Amino acid sequence: MKTQLMMLGVVASLLAACGGEGANGPTSSSSSSSSSSSSSSSSSSSSSSSSSSSSSSSSSSSSSSGNAVNCPLNLEGFASVTALEQNGTYGGAGGETVTVTNFADLKRYASAVKPYVIRVDGAITYPNKGEEIRVASDKTIIGVGTGGEIVKGGFFLGAGVHNVIIRNLTIRDSFVEGDWDGKTNDYDGVQMDTAHHIWIDHNHFTRMGDGLIDSRKDTTFLTVSWNVLSAHNKTFGIGWTENVTAEMTIHHNWLRDTHQRNPAVDNVLHAHLYNNWLQRATSYGNHARSGTPHGA
Repeated sequence: MKTQLMMLGVVASLLAACGGEGANGPTSSSSSSSSSSSSSSSSSSSSSSSSSSSSSSSSSSSSSSGNAVNCPLNLEGFASVTALEQNGTYGGAGGETVTVTNFADLKRYASAVKPYVIRVDGAITYPNKGEEIRVASDKTIIGVGTGGEIVKGGFFLGAGVHNVIIRNLTIRDSFVEGDWDGKTNDYDGVQMDTAHHIWIDHNHFTRMGDGLIDSRKDTTFLTVSWNVLSAHNKTFGIGWTENVTAEMTIHHNWLRDTHQRNPAVDNVLHAHLYNNWLQRATSYGNHARSGTPHGA
């Protein structure tokens, strides 16, 4: 228990320092009723060719808070792999850097053909609750400091979209009152359908309508790292396919006050989960099901 509490303290302090969580998270002295979800899948040798991770972290992944903190910003796992004619994941590196403060500009740059590093400065509230901006390839969408927020909406990455980084944002509050099960809507924080080379890092997802993160329809070469996922029913769903081809890495995430899909890993060839903290889940934790090989 002492080791688990120390781990929670380290995760919480790093998330707070690096923008993925505010200052209200628990410390190492907090009590915990959770089980640790580190290494629910194996770490086989195919998990992470990280040869291209240094370019992605240095070019488009630096913290915007201005604090001198040694944040773990290096890309690990499957999003770093060279495959499908894509050399790792580096987002909008090499493209123009723009700062957005409203929905129209965020949508315009996120859906543009050209690469962009898009800095979200302050809270951007979507005019239509539950809308998901369609993000095009070669984008970094990153919050400025600790105030970058996406409110009442999310992002959609469709078929063929690749090389996208989403970082340092709070994505929140598309929840439909009275619909805890998310039966009346499909309002996700980030939904990916047949996308590849995606890195979701140092964000806080909370109180969305359907899923906080949905990785669907053979989305692959995905890394989800150092996020907080909280106050939700269907936390992180993976699958919606009969194929068993997807490969992904899920590490150092803090899932708290959630119910199910923490995550649910359905029909994935390799899902490498390590050093995730599951706290106060009211249903199941990590769940490898259907065609997902156990221990593969």
